Amino acid sequence: MFLQHRNKRKYGAIQFDFSTRQTKEIEFDFKLKKEAYIEALSKDNKLYLLTLEKNSSNLNIYTFNDLKQSKNKINLDFEYRIKDIHSKDLHEMLLSPNGMSSSIEVEKIDNQVPISIEMASATNKLYKTLNGFDLSLDKSIFETFIISVNLKNYTAEIKQFEKPKYSSLDDYHSNSFLLDDNIYQVVANSNELYFEVKNRNSNEVLKNIFLTKDEEFNFKNTPIIQDKEGDWFAPHRELEKTSKFLRKIDNENIGVSAFKNDNKIS
Repeated sequence: MFLQHRNKRKYGAIQFDFSTRQTKEIEFDFKLKKEAYIEALSKDNKLYLLTLEKNSSNLNIYTFNDLKQSKNKINLDFEYRIKDIHSKDLHEMLLSPNGMSSSIEVEKIDNQVPISIEMASATNKLYKTLNGFDLSLDKSIFETFIISVNLKNYTAEIKQFEKPKYSSLDDYHSNSFLLDDNIYQVVANSNELYFEVKNRNSNEVLKNIFLTKDEEFNFKNTPIIQDKEGDWFAPHRELEKTSKFLRKIDNENIGVSAFKNDNKIS
């Protein structure tokens, strides 16, 4: 069993011997040097610690296997961009989007269960895959970047998916969600909303929705409720008009999620 201290600076393991009913605790001699912690994930009885060299696009993967550790580096240089044509490094793409923090913000997603809006609205998300993980980046107003890392051979592929609507003049909020081979993207402000589902392999558009503040909802199957998550005493409020709904999401971090249940997507 691999363990991580809450400060994300110390790591260890507990080894169980079921024949003798004894345990052995081990603390790894491991420290991050000029690196920013991204996330940790376990897969195939291994612990993978993901870090990024500061002010670069160099991803370091520390693998802990049977109390042994190894390090692999993957260069993830790409023409990342945020609000202009100037390229950014991966470290800048992963920094907190509110500009108030110098720490990396990545939300680990388990899309086998329904996702809260707080998790879905995260700008950067990490999804575990069959061979490794996908890292989605939504800081750019132009496109969503997806980095697919194979933990079996420590290789990576980077793709970009143009957002349904982008503008360097108008202020839009955007986000995405990954499920199976599809990417779900939403872009909105107080005047309009664009939603699109694409196949990540073919880039084929499978579904799209365009909505303006003067139009009626034609795709909802339940009332749209304003609910302050985590506040049991906050009143529930139904947003009947499209204009009210768009104004609300224009003032908040926008998010979209998809969940498969009995081969149905909701």
